[in-house]
Amino acid sequence: IMGGEFSIKSSDDGISSGAHIVIKDGKFSIQKSDKCITAIGNISIEGGEFTLSPTAIKSGTESGSGHGITVKKASSGKRIGNVAISGGSINITNCYEGIQGVNIDISGGTIIISSLDDALNASSGSSASGFGGRPGFPAQNPDGQSGVNGLSISGGFLMAAAQGDGLDSNG
Repeated sequence: IMGGEFSIKSSDDGISSGAHIVIKDGKFSIQKSDKCITAIGNISIEGGEFTLSPTAIKSGTESGSGHGITVKKASSGKRIGNVAISGGSINITNCYEGIQGVNIDISGGTIIISSLDDALNASSGSSASGFGGRPGFPAQNPDGQSGVNGLSISGGFLMAAAQGDGLDSNG
């Protein structure tokens, strides 16, 4: 998406892709969605103004719906895509999880998140993606592979009000 103005009200996903999403600019208002912006592949936001208001629902102690920007799980049951934000103004309110992907890289922009669970969640989505792991010892998934979830913040402004973890990269 190179630009434009979008006002979306949806009971399912606001902007959704079975591949990747790249947003360079635009003005976006997305309300009442399960997932406001979602893709199976990578999501890249380079600029624009975003007001994202999903309908947050907490079910039980470990799950919920109502996500701002999230990578969907692939047919394998795991997330495979990353989220990169290098610019723009993003305001996510009333969400369960704010921004979610295997890796999250924030190098610019202004991000404000109010969430019922994690504001930022770097996770593959498998229950064992943060399995094990102590200082000096990398996390191991049950198949013996090192955990690869990562959260990198090198620029921009982030304000997170979370009832769960503000910044979560342990799965």
